[in-house]
Amino acid sequence: MSREAGKLRPEEARMVHGRRKETNPLRIQGHIKTDVENNFIWKVETTAANVHDSQVDLANEGEVRYGDKGYHGAKTKGYDASMKKAARGIHLAF
Repeated sequence: MSREAGKLRPEEARMVHGRRKETNPLRIQGHIKTDVENNFIWKVETTAANVHDSQVDLANEGEVRYGDKGYHGAKTKGYDASMKKAARGIHLAF
């Protein structure tokens, strides 16, 4: 059985190293700013799936934005309280 070079069957196109590659068919992601105490949604923004979460800032002026190490160094309108990344030879203070 021979196939033309470069052409894959649909089930093969979704395979990556023997694993099925699950993708978002719309290729969008949602960013939601919530108030946990009052169960209230303040802002909703959708972006393309290839935009990193740190590029979306839903904070208002003067608000604190908490984030993991992926948000370190990202610009924010409020106060940045994200986790800091350690550099080689420099210890983080607690």
